[in-house]
Amino acid sequence: MRIIKLGFIVLLFLSSCAQVGTITGGEKDVIPPQIKKRSIAVNAVNFKANEITLDFDEYFQLSQLQDNIAIVPPDAVLSTKVSKKRLTIFWTDTLKSANTYRIYLNGAVKDISEGNSELINLVFSTGPTIDSLSFDVLVLDGYYGSPIENALVGLYDSLNQKIPRYFIQSNAYGIATIKNIAKGTYFSKALIDLNKDLIIQEGEIQGGCFDAINVDESSKDTLRIHLSKPFSKDKVKNIKYIPPGLVGLHLPKDTKTDSLFFNGKQISLFIQAGKDSMLFATGPLSENDSWLVIGGDSTRVRTPLRERSLKLNPKYTLQNISNMYPFHAVFEVKDNISTIDAGKFSFMNLIDSVKIVPDSITFIDNKLEFFFNWNTIVSIAVHGDEGAITGSSGSISAVFNSKITVPQLRDFGSIVLNAEKGTENSIIQLMKGENVVREVNANSTKKYVFNAILPGEYYIRIVLDVNNNGQWDPINWKEKRQAETILWYRSIIKVRANWEVEATLIAAP
Repeated sequence: MRIIKLGFIVLLFLSSCAQVGTITGGEKDVIPPQIKKRSIAVNAVNFKANEITLDFDEYFQLSQLQDNIAIVPPDAVLSTKVSKKRLTIFWTDTLKSANTYRIYLNGAVKDISEGNSELINLVFSTGPTIDSLSFDVLVLDGYYGSPIENALVGLYDSLNQKIPRYFIQSNAYGIATIKNIAKGTYFSKALIDLNKDLIIQEGEIQGGCFDAINVDESSKDTLRIHLSKPFSKDKVKNIKYIPPGLVGLHLPKDTKTDSLFFNGKQISLFIQAGKDSMLFATGPLSENDSWLVIGGDSTRVRTPLRERSLKLNPKYTLQNISNMYPFHAVFEVKDNISTIDAGKFSFMNLIDSVKIVPDSITFIDNKLEFFFNWNTIVSIAVHGDEGAITGSSGSISAVFNSKITVPQLRDFGSIVLNAEKGTENSIIQLMKGENVVREVNANSTKKYVFNAILPGEYYIRIVLDVNNNGQWDPINWKEKRQAETILWYRSIIKVRANWEVEATLIAAP
């Protein structure tokens, strides 16, 4: 038995002949414009003016995007004026008394020829002292746990405040250090500010701390904020006719299906076709336009005759082997199957070319299933005559042939997974790349067996399903619930054919 322990874890060419070349202007300028003179002292106090002038050592260009020049706290709207080598920043708003302000010029002043720029900070106070407190935040992806760069991190006077009192962007390591903060109690939130308005929008990736934070001289800890995109009110969409007898659509879980009608008939049966994707049978169609009614809204669905007249073309679908021993063959068609003619199917064992008879033939929704005693079969040929399958739309199947290689149990391996702790109310997922191969709910034994796994490299992911709804949930501001934690065990589990691997999950210290 093999046991694996996993942890969280200018070249110039010379010639005697004359050549046509380019005369260069010397070394490339890599130094951004530098401030030679300023109208405001460094860390100025009792500042009462409403403009600041900066004289640079060279001509420059101003890239004044909304996020290039900002004042924190955002108590004024900044304007700018460029005259030769001078930049003037001014405002008409009245700044609050006895407050420390920081003006950021983040890549705003650029060299004309080379475009070099740097971050310029102007710190001043409208009172006698400069606030010197700082606060650190680590911004992480709520799903992957990786650091997020350029996230807007802010401190707010209340959880419901829209514009942050202080803000800064996170660096390449996900760290955001907010400086020159006044002592007090704040709330911290972060977001990927897509439209640069400093306000958290519904469709933006976001996160925050629901509890108040005291910022004072003793504040030394780094706050972790996990960002995610909250669930929003979803709609029925992506409606598509799948000829000759199905309609596919995105159907959110909370949709009331009693409000869905197709050509005047209520839709009562749906076929799952992926996460939040559904199929339903059209039934017989006689018009080029069909109508799907959702509540009070109507959507036209094109159902042209040339597509309605198509025949069914059964496709063999490889199933999840571990859930169906003895193995059975599954074919899918683009209609809800209403009847089959068993006499129009024939089967041959390709090893000895002997005709064989299935134990049973069944169908459900758009799936046709053949059952055999697969223990003695390695490969099989399946044939269907025209009309072997009839769909609820009245369509029939065309002649079809398929060759199936029967998976053998010895071609697969298995994993026995032991979890020491931390898996209560969780979903244990076996991963290959970014795909979930298999998943099970946590149990009291903390032992999980994954059988019939194709040889390859796998790893484990655990979703801590706090609300026990069987899925990962992002941040929920209304319920004051953080995004659910995902534990990634990236150590590789190598699976070989006809081999059992035992692995133990060990929580990081």
